[in-house]
Amino acid sequence: MNRQEYLYVLSERGQLLRMLEEIPEEDILDRMSVEGRLLSVEAELAEMSVRSKVQE
Repeated sequence: MNRQEYLYVLSERGQLLRMLEEIPEEDILDRMSVEGRLLSVEAELAEMSVRSKVQE
């Protein structure tokens, strides 16, 4: 994955975190959806980090 793709995923993570701040606690389904995507994005970022360390 190149730098541009990494920055895109990092930006998406930031957007998801901001969205979670704005979604009321009682909107469980909306929060679960965003939290699920956030977990996927964070896993993708972790995988990128591991790959970059292996390539060094």
